[in-house]
Formats: sequence, structure tokens, C-alpha cells
Amino acid sequence: AHTTMTPMWRVGLLSMAVTVALAQDQPQIVTQGDNVMIQSGPAGDVSFRNGANGQNTSVSSMMAMMTDLNARLSALESATLPTNVSVVTYTSNMSPTASAQAGIANDVTFLVGLFGTSQSLKISVDDSGACSGFSMRFTLVAKWGTQLGNGPVVYSAGAGDQRRHSLVQFYYVGANPGFYYLWLYIPPWPVCGNAPTQGMPHTLTVSTEVSSVKVGSTFTPGDGSNPLNLPFGGAAPTFNYFAGNASNIVALTTNIHATAADVLPMVNNELNRMQMTVPWTTNMLPSYATSNNVQNDLRVLVGKFAARSVVTVSVSDVGRCSNVGQDFTIVGTWGVHLTPANDPTVNHPEVFSFGTASEWDVQQNMYNWYFKANGTDLYYLWLYIPPLPACGQPGTAPSAHTCVITVQSSIAMDQTWVGNQRPTYNYPMGTVVGAPPFVVGTAGITAGIMNMPTQVIASGANIGDAVNDALGRTSLRFLWNSNMLPSWAAQNSQPNYLGQYIGKMSVNSVVTVTISDDGWCSGTAVQYKIMGRWGIHYTNYSSTRGPAGFRPVVYSIGQATGTFGDGLAATQIFQVFFSPVTNNAGTGSQQHQYNLFLYVPPFPTCGSRGPTGTVGTIPRQHTTTVNIQVDGRDEQVVLNGTTTTNDGGSIPFDWFTTNTSNIMPLNIQVLDPANSDVFGAIVSKSINRFVQTFSYSSNMVPSWASANGYSNSLAGVMGMFSTSTVMEFMVEDTGRCSGMGMNFLIVGRWGVHLIQTQARPNDAYHPEIFTFGSASEWLFNPANPSRMAFQFYFAPVTNSNNVQSSNRYWLWLYIPAWPVCGAPANTPQAHIATVTMSVSKSPSGGLSYDQMFTPTQTPPVFNFYNGNASNITRIASQVIQ
Repeated sequence: AHTTMTPMWRVGLLSMAVTVALAQDQPQIVTQGDNVMIQSGPAGDVSFRNGANGQNTSVSSMMAMMTDLNARLSALESATLPTNVSVVTYTSNMSPTASAQAGIANDVTFLVGLFGTSQSLKISVDDSGACSGFSMRFTLVAKWGTQLGNGPVVYSAGAGDQRRHSLVQFYYVGANPGFYYLWLYIPPWPVCGNAPTQGMPHTLTVSTEVSSVKVGSTFTPGDGSNPLNLPFGGAAPTFNYFAGNASNIVALTTNIHATAADVLPMVNNELNRMQMTVPWTTNMLPSYATSNNVQNDLRVLVGKFAARSVVTVSVSDVGRCSNVGQDFTIVGTWGVHLTPANDPTVNHPEVFSFGTASEWDVQQNMYNWYFKANGTDLYYLWLYIPPLPACGQPGTAPSAHTCVITVQSSIAMDQTWVGNQRPTYNYPMGTVVGAPPFVVGTAGITAGIMNMPTQVIASGANIGDAVNDALGRTSLRFLWNSNMLPSWAAQNSQPNYLGQYIGKMSVNSVVTVTISDDGWCSGTAVQYKIMGRWGIHYTNYSSTRGPAGFRPVVYSIGQATGTFGDGLAATQIFQVFFSPVTNNAGTGSQQHQYNLFLYVPPFPTCGSRGPTGTVGTIPRQHTTTVNIQVDGRDEQVVLNGTTTTNDGGSIPFDWFTTNTSNIMPLNIQVLDPANSDVFGAIVSKSINRFVQTFSYSSNMVPSWASANGYSNSLAGVMGMFSTSTVMEFMVEDTGRCSGMGMNFLIVGRWGVHLIQTQARPNDAYHPEIFTFGSASEWLFNPANPSRMAFQFYFAPVTNSNNVQSSNRYWLWLYIPAWPVCGAPANTPQAHIATVTMSVSKSPSGGLSYDQMFTPTQTPPVFNFYNGNASNITRIASQVIQ
């Protein structure tokens, strides 16, 4: 009898033991007794015999082994591969209300299957439908103990947009410690050009591949139904994650393995940022554009935003006579729907810009912002660029422009972005659900689309005030009562208003006054810039010289407008008065000084009721805070309460009585921060900031540098300072093994001359230096202070009589030698140290620390490391943790 095994690929098993030359015909393996024969053709037989005389039985053993291998290979050949593909159709793109009424799920939940923790899964997902069309791939791994909180871990190799990961969600629940059920969920797709009541078809394909066959694990059948004959109780638990979750199903987080292409989308997603690139045409004559039906302006719907969010928008345009970039900040408030069409300045979102590169009208008015309310706290935002001029051309041909808009919101946006770089599952370019068409002019106002004027913040104004405030400012606080009926206040001897002396000012100073009031029906603030000029004494009631020409001038950088209660603007609430200083007993100057007063009129009753229930019959307390900053020559300024003479008690505010103080009101001019030339001139003195640049060589071996006349370090004179001055130094150094910057705050006190006269210098008389740390903490190693890259030294100023000053000192910056750091041997390396210095007041009385550094005296030689004949002392930097 013959036994035949036909699969050709199995012949290879024999070749592992015996090399046999075979013909091209189909080979056959046959046995006859204890003999084995391989037949490859009529004349190509190869035989194996059982020993020389047919007595050896080793052939039988070999045949048994081959029979076993054949059985195993046959089993593998007939087994099902551990891969499953399921296709599920569903309906989506409906509004939540419409889907609920129609009883359509609008989303899809897919049970992937039951898997063991020892299996690894690769799941490929693709979806096609309205606003869909995407594919993704995931890897899932697990560990024993799914019922103990050891859930599977999901990884993804990235997506075209990271928000796509929110569309494919995975959920699981443990079947027992070694098995778990796995679901895939896709939430409802948004309405996408279809009617909200019209469901759009989608097709979901899920391909699942496991690493091995696991007894007890199973896939969901290809039709997406629950798998049959499941162990551990039969059917899988009900997916009820969004409805009570009685099955204790757990959501899984997808770990994204981003590629270089995913970095920008990931960053944009984390920052709630989106970028739009919009091509358009302009530079045409309006008549030509109209007659040829060519769009000559740009209208872009940026998105729908919450009034509570801060929206930052950077816009740049490239094209003929354009190439303009500008940054905007947009803030809103609840009540955008209350904005009247005839007055868009009430309740509307506000737009601020930190200036433009050119005050040319085209740039100043190029980017226009419009909004329309969408409920009480949402609004649509448009960017509009009007037609740009022909700019030297006939204007009879369109010029191509490209506008790039980068928008960022302080809170996460939910499918409200517009842009051609958005993922396709979001809204198409130029539309947001419910957004009206954009129109300008009267038609736009009729449609509720209103312009938001851009408020340009001039450079240096607010920054200078913030720096001065951080370095110290004078504050006055007044407690008073208001919100009473005038008749009741008079009967009860309640003044009902605030009239207060602020202080004696000099016409040589620019006075910044910030006033705020907190109280019943109050809560407002304003900032004034006040300046005077010589001849202030001419402004009195008995003068015939025209007092208005010599009065101080008061400017307000914008103001808040009231919409409740008295409806007064901030400049009407906080009124400023003055009177010339009289030369009394040698004090004060008629020509150079004036007294400044603040008057706050009575606040309305605003519903305030007394014990009997009568309106306006109870005093309500107010707290008015006045912050004063004086820039310029301030030696003649005396503020209220700062000295025992000429304080608030010496000059009563008697405007409403005898007015023996000769008080006169000052007109307040409210500046338009967007286009006021005077505005820039007023605030130009608010920052005393100077820059010094030092070039030096370093990175040399010290002995070689000394022998060849190189300093190898820097000792730069910062200037001569007063102990009453607060300084901020921003120091940066560029060069080999350098490239670093730090910030220092330096303060002093009277008594710097006492340092050298004591056996042990008293640190209490040192100027002190504070810093908030550096990028490299070794710079502040207390055990090795010489390694600090930026060191400061001082010495008291010594006059011609060799007498040391108690309140003035020289200040040096010392940068030790940088290490060789791999530089060519004995070769000086160039370094540049830049010091940006801000001081609390302008130099006066011989102090010199301007940009060119021209001191009135010659500074001592910096010889701290060489005899220290100048008595120089180091100031240790104190790190603020």
C-alpha cells in the first residue's frame, strides 16, 4: 500500500536533512514497507532503504516524526487568522433636538470584542460621510488585573489634527482579571451644510488584528452585532457610559505619538489657537471693481467666541503697498445682545492694539473688526479690510494679496473655528453654524453687525506706569460718605461729597494721578497726566492776564462711561482743582508751584434706603484711593500728609464756601488713544530707561591673557547713583560659551559711607541686589560665588576734600573671565555685554547715568582684585525663590 502527501511546500522539510536533486514535475513521497521513495518523474526516483539488508528500523522513526509535523502544519493551514473587519453604517449630522425627536442615535457605539490582557491589538478605523472622511490607527496593550484598575493603554501614531482624537474614543470594562470588553465610540457629527433635521449617512470600517489566538477571546462579527457564545455570563455588558453607567464602563485616554508634522497642530490645539490663510484681491478703482464684478475688499468670519474669553488675533497681509502686521486683543462682557444699533460703544466687545509700525492712515485703518451678538454672552467676529488704494497703478487690474490670521482664545473653543487649515470634520471655510452673512455700512447696522473701533495703546504708556508702580508710588486713601439726598445730607451735617487736598506740585514735574473709588453704586477709576508751566502765579481771580493760559493742563487717557445710576463718565466723577501757591513766610514759589485738589460730587441714592425705608436717608461709605507718580524734578513736591507742614489740614477745600484758598477748576481733556499726537508727547517721559553696550575679549588662559595685555574680563561703570533711587538692570552677554541674560533690582539706603569705617562692614548699609534666578542655578552657588557670571560692586562717592558721601555711590558691573571652553589656544574671543537700565527718577543734582555715560566726576579705578585702593565693596546677589 502507498501513502501520498501532496502539498509541494512540505518537501522543504526533507531538504533540511537530505539534499535531493528533483525534477520540475510535482514530486511525490511514497512508502513501501520500511522503504521510503521520493518520485519526481518517470526516471527520477530517489529511494531510501532500511539499512543494507533491510534490517534497520530508523526509517520508521523518521516517518513518525514527519507524520506529526504534517498534522501540525495542516492544523495551522486550516486555522482562521486573528484578524477581523467590520463595516457599520449609521446616521449623523443632525441637531441634538432633531435626532431626539426622530429617535435616531446620531452617534455610533461599536463593540470591538472580548480580549485577553496578554493580547496586543492593532485597530484601524476609517469613517466616510458628511464632514468626515478620515482614517486612524491605534495600538492597545493591557496587563493582568483589569478589574483592579489596570485598564488597557491606547496609543496612536498621530492624526492630521489632534482634535480628531476626540472623535474616536475607546471604552472598556473588565470581564475578569485576564479579560476585558472593548468598545469604540464616535460622537455625533455637526450639521454640515445639511438641514438640522436631515440625517446624513456614514460608513464606519473597523479592522482589528490581535497578536495571538487567546482561548475565550472573540471579535464582534462583521455586522457589528454582539458576539455570540461569550464566556463569563454569555452576552457582553450594555454600553451605558452616558446613561447611568451601571456597567461601570471606563473611558480610555489615547496617548498620541506625534511626528514632526503633528507638532504644530498639537501646539495649536493645546493653546486653543488656529491659523487661517486667505487669498484675496484689491488695489483696484472702486468703479472698475464694481463694473467687472471683482471683489475689492476682504471679509473673513474669524469665529464665534464667548464674551468671557480673551481673544488674541495676529493679522498680517502681504501684497501691493501692504505687507502690514498687527496684533490685537479682544475682550468682551456679558450683555453683548444689549448693544443698541445706533450706539455700538455700549456693551460691545472691545479691541485693543499695541500700536502700528506706521501711523500712515492706510495701516492705522486697515484692519477693521465687526461683531454681532449671538445670545447674551456669545458673538460672531469678522475681520474686514477695505479696498486698498491703487498705489501708483491705474487701478484697472486686481493685485493678489495673502492675509494670514492667527487667532487664540483663552478658553477652549468647541467647533467654532473658521479656516482652510482646519480638519475636515469641522465647519467648511467661511461658515459657522448660524452665522449671518457679513455686510457693512447701514445694512450691517440694520442686521445687527457693528464695528468695534480699535483702541491703540501707545508704546511705553502703560508699561512705564506699571514699572513705576512696581518700584514704589505714593498712595493716599480717603474714607467718606455719599449716596444721600442733598436735603437729608444738609440736615444731618453730612457733606455727601469728597473735597480733598492732594499736595503741592511743581511745574517742572509731570504728575500721574490714578484715582479709584469703591462704594455704593460706584466702582470706577481714571488716570490723569497733569503738567504745568512757569507763570502759574498769574492764574488768580484778581488777575487780568487771562488765567486760562497759565493753568495746569489735565489729560485723561480714555475714560469709562457709566450706564447706570448717574450715568456720568469717569472724568465727571473725579474732578481736579488747583490754586497757585502763595509765598508765605518764604515757603513755596509763586512761579513754579501749585496746590492740587480732588473733588468727587455726590453719588446718587441708587436705591439706598435708610432704617425707615426712605431712599437716600443713610450715608454709604466710599473709599477713594489716589496713587501719585511724579516724574522730573520733584524736589519741590510735597504730598498730602508726607510732612508736618503744608499738609492736607493746612489748605481746606473751600470751593463751596468762602474759597479763601483761591481754588479753581481744571478742564480735563480726554485723549483719543488711537490718533492723539499729544498722547505720545505726554507719556514719553514716563520711563527713564537707558542702554549701555560693552565690547570685551575673554575665553583665554589667564596667564597668557595677562602676559599679552588682555583683560579677559569686564569691569563696566554703571554710573553714579543716589541711595533713594531704585534701579532695574537687565544684563545680557553674547559670546563663546555665554549667551545668557538676567534681571536685577537694586535698592540702597543712607549710610553707604559707613561701610569702610567699620571693622566689620555692616550689610545693612549696603545697596542690595535682588534677582529672580537664572537659567543656570550654578550662578548662585554660595560655596563658590566667584562663579557668578554677573557681579556688582560699589564704592561711596568721594569729593575733592576726600569726604565720602552718605547717599551717593558708584556702581560697577563685573563679568569674570569666561572659561576657554574649547576655543583655539591663546585666542581672544569677542563678547558683547548689553545693560538695559531703568531708574525710578531722572538724573539731577550731579547724578549722571545717561545713555552715553558722561559723569560729572571721574569714577574710581576698579581695582577690587588689585590692592583695592578705591575701597570697592562687592554686593552679593540675593535670589528670590
